[in-house]
Amino acid sequence: MNGSSNTLAAAEFQRVFAALGDLSPVQVRALLAALDSVQVAAGAPIVAPGGANDSLYLISSGRVRVTLETERVTVTLGEFGAGQWFGEMAMIDPAPANATVRAVKECTLLVLNHRRFLELRRSQPDLSSILLQTFSHHLTGRLRETLQHLDPQGTAEEHRGWLLDAVRRLMGVATRSAT
Repeated sequence: MNGSSNTLAAAEFQRVFAALGDLSPVQVRALLAALDSVQVAAGAPIVAPGGANDSLYLISSGRVRVTLETERVTVTLGEFGAGQWFGEMAMIDPAPANATVRAVKECTLLVLNHRRFLELRRSQPDLSSILLQTFSHHLTGRLRETLQHLDPQGTAEEHRGWLLDAVRRLMGVATRSAT
C-alpha cells in the first residue's frame, strides 16, 4: 500500500459514500482531513490475520476480497466495492484481524486509523456520533440477520454451511457485496 494525499472532493465523497449518512459540508471536510488516501495494487494484501487492525477502510474505487485462511483451506467470504467499507469494528475496539482482505482490482482506499478517529471524537463529536451510529446500525443488522438463520436441528453438513454463512453475515460480506 502506498499512502498519498487525499484529493477526493467533498461532493464526490458524499455521492460515493451516501450510506454514511447526511453529513454537513463541515463534517465532510473534517472527515476528509482525517483520512489518508492509499493506492493498493491488484493482488496486494490490505489486512492479514493477527496483524494490527486499528483502521477503517472506505473503498473509493476498486474491489477487495475477504477470506478466512487456514493451512488447509481458504474460504472466500465475499467482496466489497466502491462506496462500501470494512474495519468499522476497529473504530469501536481495535484488535488483531481475523480475516485476510486483499485487493481484487487496483483500489483507492480512504483510511481512518483509530487515533485519528479519537481526535475526531474530540473535535467533531456530532460527526463521530453519526459514524458510530452508522457502524453500530450495520453491525446490529448483521447480528440480527445472522441469528434469524440459526437452525440448531440441522445436520453436521448443514451446521458447517450455516457456520460459514453466519461468518459471512457477521462480517457483512453476505449482505453488502457489491454487484
